[in-house]
Amino acid sequence: MTDSAQNNRPGMSESSHGLSHGRGYSRRVPGGTTPLVSVVIAVFNGERHVIAAVESALSQDWPALECIVVDDGSDDRTAALLDTIDDQRLAVIWQPNAGVAAARNVGIQAANGEFVAFLDADDIWLPSKTRMQVALLLRRPEVGLVYAGYTLVDELLRVRAVVEPARGGLDVRKMMLLEADGIGLSATGMARTDILRSVGGFDVGLSTSADLDLIRRIEERSAIAAIAEPLALYRLHSDQMHANQEAFESDMTRILNSAFEFAESDRRRGMANLHTRIALRNLLDHRWRAMARSLRIAFGSDPSRVLCLPPAMLLTQFRRRLRRAAHAAGNVANQGQQLDRITGSWDQHGGTQSRSLGREDERDRQSGAGAED
Repeated sequence: MTDSAQNNRPGMSESSHGLSHGRGYSRRVPGGTTPLVSVVIAVFNGERHVIAAVESALSQDWPALECIVVDDGSDDRTAALLDTIDDQRLAVIWQPNAGVAAARNVGIQAANGEFVAFLDADDIWLPSKTRMQVALLLRRPEVGLVYAGYTLVDELLRVRAVVEPARGGLDVRKMMLLEADGIGLSATGMARTDILRSVGGFDVGLSTSADLDLIRRIEERSAIAAIAEPLALYRLHSDQMHANQEAFESDMTRILNSAFEFAESDRRRGMANLHTRIALRNLLDHRWRAMARSLRIAFGSDPSRVLCLPPAMLLTQFRRRLRRAAHAAGNVANQGQQLDRITGSWDQHGGTQSRSLGREDERDRQSGAGAED
């Protein structure tokens, strides 16, 4: 592994957040035509899961891959754990804490690959993900970003739901209006490096919604495609950044005001959807005053959305349950076999307990016991 204390890799400019290209590196494997893929993992205090994420990236069945971990000022055992991985494909860049968007931009800057793939430090890839996405990008030069389905799992890797790409194709406008699911960019997204740099990378002023903003800007320049098969495990837990309702409200308000500056009806629709969702979340958390505030804003923006959105959200959850049931029999066993390959080296990094728990949960899932909410 390269020195984890380095702020810059050889040949890189000294800028911490610019998106200039590294010098002296090839985007193809020397002597061949195989495209290099740069995996970018931004991590802050990720000692619980970062080893699993990195190992899943290094276990890909694609031969040309580098893994760039940007440690965003962690003060736990993240750096020490990463130091135990002996793999020349891994580079660790440390920076003072600047936020996930800035950390990902450092990774994009450092990338030597023709393609950049993003992986959150608490998620896991299945081994075929990189190969399948590179094949699509090589086959379709008009596509600048490809994503895939993913499986929602809990801390112990028990399946909670399977999320498939929309069958009618990606509708970024509906995503910004919060009327369509996100694409899981930080777990399944792979983009052409040139596209990422041409749009300026992630907006460092955003946090929970930086992914959506980047997708919006990429769509203005290139096509976006999807692979229906679930190729990643998206781990749900209480420490996730997306659980921060205040940041979510701030980010989405900024995006709606920017994206729909000249479409007031859409902006108001989006604001109503946003605050209806926040109100429902506050209801579940028994935050009555915050719920009342959100409902006032939602009704003041577009009263019809307050009445329409909750039933639509319930219908979406029902559809997800049906998908989960349909996938449970066929996909779970296959994913369990692939997880055994991914987690094969966790024991040496202190992952013995997580690995054994994961196997017990896999048996529960196959018997149907692990699929309950």
